[in-house]
Amino acid sequence: MQPTGRNCHYQLVAVREIGKIKRDARLWNGAYLDIFIYTNEDILNINNSFLRLLSAIVLQKCDRTENLLLAKVEALYASTQQHSQPRKLNCDI
Repeated sequence: MQPTGRNCHYQLVAVREIGKIKRDARLWNGAYLDIFIYTNEDILNINNSFLRLLSAIVLQKCDRTENLLLAKVEALYASTQQHSQPRKLNCDI
């Protein structure tokens, strides 16, 4: 992965079997890397913080965990969009 612009920013997510949630952010080869490390248990019930993964791509497949996580993110996004649609008001003047 070779950054081409001055403001390159990559967000990475890793899932492991055990451990604590961890975030590490730093400059690396002229790019800003931001990694979030979760456990399998952490991704069972996701919250809005996982929306950062919307439109993410999988760089390395280990099992079906990554596909299930991205499907959950898509479903969460769809559910938040339904609730955030502007309401139509009757404004007859």
